[in-house]
Amino acid sequence: MMNEQGHRKRFLDQVCLEVRSKDMHDDIREELSGHLEELIQDRQAQGYPQAESEVWAVAQMGDPRSLGKTLNRVHKPRMNWGLLGAVLFFAALSLVMMLSVDSNPASAMQGWSFFRNQTYYMIIGLILMLGLYFVDFRKLQKLAWPLYIGTLIGIIVLYSGGTTINGVAFLILRVVHFPITLSFLTPFLCIALAGILTGSKESFFASVRYRRWIELLIVAFPLPLLAMFHSLPELISYSLIALTVYVWCTRQWQWALGLASVLVAITAVKAWNTPSFVERFQGAFDPNAHATTSGYMYIQIRDVVRSAGWWGHGFANLPEYLPYPHTDMLPVYLVYCFGWAGGLLLLGMVLWFTARLVKALHLIRDPFGKALVLTLGSTLVIRLLYGLSIMSGKMVLSSIAFPFLSYGGHVIMEFAAVGLLLGIYRRKDMMPTAPFHPIK
Repeated sequence: MMNEQGHRKRFLDQVCLEVRSKDMHDDIREELSGHLEELIQDRQAQGYPQAESEVWAVAQMGDPRSLGKTLNRVHKPRMNWGLLGAVLFFAALSLVMMLSVDSNPASAMQGWSFFRNQTYYMIIGLILMLGLYFVDFRKLQKLAWPLYIGTLIGIIVLYSGGTTINGVAFLILRVVHFPITLSFLTPFLCIALAGILTGSKESFFASVRYRRWIELLIVAFPLPLLAMFHSLPELISYSLIALTVYVWCTRQWQWALGLASVLVAITAVKAWNTPSFVERFQGAFDPNAHATTSGYMYIQIRDVVRSAGWWGHGFANLPEYLPYPHTDMLPVYLVYCFGWAGGLLLLGMVLWFTARLVKALHLIRDPFGKALVLTLGSTLVIRLLYGLSIMSGKMVLSSIAFPFLSYGGHVIMEFAAVGLLLGIYRRKDMMPTAPFHPIK
């Protein structure tokens, strides 16, 4: 004869057999057991014995296989089609712009094709994106500390052994001829921070005060290393993202505000005492007064954008005085070719991309997954908005590449980041809610 809980166990086993997401089995068993227990108690209150009440309660739950199939549909993998669509749009637009540059006789380079090389980068990036879509992102949390330490070592190696051209330090991996830059390394720092700050606190000191100091130190330690490169945009970008993740994970906004105040003061003093920084700011905010020096490029940007009109000058047309249309000036070149309408379309897609990330952030329940979306999403959105701001002719120019669109190997890492974001979204309904308690 079956014991008093035999019917319940067999019912739960049959339900879970239909649910492919094994991570959800414990949650499903707990929830259904709670419903069964309520039914059993109600039945017993009417005077029925335990064994008969359990058989009755199981019967009230319906067919276990049908219920299991319903739950399997609820907890199946998901695709963020809106986010994927925006990224594929950016990729297609990038190839169109590279082909436009290549098609202009004035920009043709013997034996060189921006379109062909960008296509190679895109293919590699798409393969990485597809692979990371199926990778369980939770494994990254176990690698948080090695990733943090390894990235710091990489920054030191880049500073000591890298080559600097036009203010950008890079190190060539000769095996694959891939340039490692500071903008390539800093996102790994932020990923490591997300893993460390949402991970177990057992490795820290027992005292809450010491924990606060240690976590803040982990965030602040890379700042002097980044400052060695004299790359203000990268320093600002890391500071914004790292402090945002720190506040979200620890809820210690007062500590973050204090660190931010110190950073702003130090950065302002450093910029004020660096002639090259002062000159670049003056050129951006008062280009007419520096028309032949630091303000020249800003005047050219304004003239190019104003001359575009609503529909632009057409495919393969190249402004005479606009350098680097395939990289730094690609947003401006896009407006020159396709007009203000093209610029508004790009703005709309950037806003759509941002909105999809914000929605994903609210739907994902796993704390580490949320922190990763916040980290990677903020990195991409900040760079996209910066690229758009260049078209105003008021933003200080820097070496930050426009994600997904501008020419270069950076698109490989950007597609990889999207693959990780899509993988997190894929598992949003396949995982139980992990407990997360910020330090108070």
